[in-house]
Amino acid sequence: MKLNDEGARTMKLSTVIADRRSFVSLATAILCGVSLSLAWSGPTRAGTVQFQPPQGGAPEGTRGGASRGDGLCIQSYPEKNQGLQALTPKDSNYGLTLAEHPQFFAYIPLTTAQKALFVLKDDRGHTLYQQVIPITGNSRVMSINVAERLPALELGKTYEWGIAILCTGTLQVDSPFTSAWVERVSPPTDVLPYVGQSPSLQKVIALGSHGIWYDMVSTLAQLQHQRQDTTIASTWSQLLQSVGLEKISEAPVN
Repeated sequence: MKLNDEGARTMKLSTVIADRRSFVSLATAILCGVSLSLAWSGPTRAGTVQFQPPQGGAPEGTRGGASRGDGLCIQSYPEKNQGLQALTPKDSNYGLTLAEHPQFFAYIPLTTAQKALFVLKDDRGHTLYQQVIPITGNSRVMSINVAERLPALELGKTYEWGIAILCTGTLQVDSPFTSAWVERVSPPTDVLPYVGQSPSLQKVIALGSHGIWYDMVSTLAQLQHQRQDTTIASTWSQLLQSVGLEKISEAPVN
């Protein structure tokens, strides 16, 4: 049966309206999908990076230390209670690394001193390396740039490293100092793809999930310098807070 002109127009209009509703529904679904994929496309938000301490914890006798001589030449101590501090989890002063020549970090408070002494020892207390380094500038978390000169760390061995502020230009018995421990391990299977790769949050997360502290911190510090991103800065701050270093979590990093 043929429809009259009015009936045909009505059916055509209904079809157009239905098609438009279908298009709107499809567009909405696509937009929602895009929003979700953007929100979950990668671990880009602060708080996704977590440090899981290695199983077994620190070996016996590997507690780090710090002197009580900070008042000698450190200007921001004790008012802000921020003395010289090795950048390691505070409850153990110990961390793992995959690197033969790891990068170390320490919080250097505001001081009148211009030099510090870096020392690396084996687990028997024998000095393997030492070097005087400049520390001029404001209080900050400082990268100790001696990695290329260090003797290669051996797999499965634990080492103590430390830094002392030379208030008088030479090492004294009461010089402010801090020390911590590092152990070199083989990379876990799911970390292997990131070895030698450029810094990324995915790499930071993989390292943190296996307690690879030194490499995790070094990678995150590199990301801060490369991106100047508030998300990266917030992630850094939250990481330090999670391991008991909240007092220096907002300090600038160089």
